[in-house]
Amino acid sequence: MKADASFKPSPVTYRILTKCLINAGRIEDARNILFEMLCTVHPDYSVYNNLISGYLQTRNLDKANELIDVLKRWCPYYYYGFVNAAYMDWFFTQGRNEVAMDSYKSLLNRKCTMKPDSGNALLRVLFKHGKKTEAWDLFHDMLDNHTPPTFYGVNSGTFIVMVDECLKLGEVDEALAALKKVGTKPDSRPFFLDIDGNNKLISTFCEYDMLSEAESVFQEMYSMSMIPDVHTHTTLVDTYLKVGRVNDAMMICDKMAEADLKPVI
Repeated sequence: MKADASFKPSPVTYRILTKCLINAGRIEDARNILFEMLCTVHPDYSVYNNLISGYLQTRNLDKANELIDVLKRWCPYYYYGFVNAAYMDWFFTQGRNEVAMDSYKSLLNRKCTMKPDSGNALLRVLFKHGKKTEAWDLFHDMLDNHTPPTFYGVNSGTFIVMVDECLKLGEVDEALAALKKVGTKPDSRPFFLDIDGNNKLISTFCEYDMLSEAESVFQEMYSMSMIPDVHTHTTLVDTYLKVGRVNDAMMICDKMAEADLKPVI
């Protein structure tokens, strides 16, 4: 790609490479990839997070802290949530739950302005380690801070995290209610899932055998001229075929053709 392609590696490329290298025990190679990224594309917080988490897992706190200092300069809006989430996850896995929560409370006390992806990282860690009450409190805070165009406190990923967690616990009503939640502050605004968010929601509903809910989202997207992508259409086709609804599967194929979407082989 670097030598011959007409395009440069994207941040996603570096995310994948660093994660794979770290999983393969080649963390220093991943670090070199990070520094190469700084010379070619805008610094990406997820790449930093991969490296910081990798160094924490190998107990190399000095190098983790060194990257944190760099991240503070490059991505201040993402620094707080992502770094705290990485450290909290590490403390939890070490059995140091109190230290993990002290780190989280310290973050909240700073009253930092966090971008949605940072909040989402914290939500995932809190749910992963059984801190359900704290996760829901954070979700409500993020909704309160959603005051576009001044500030965007949540994104589609935020709601997918909440829905997925509810469905894991069999809490269907709570999952559907989470999608409609709005902040309580006077200037808070509702959030509406974008195309990608709705696509992920449909896939999540299908994964949990909630076909009627998936159908509702699918029809709603078309009514709003928001066309689901090829993956979403094929997810519904697969789900219909699993339950023997062949005619409905064919109907989805027709919709895909009408929308001029080209299915993969």
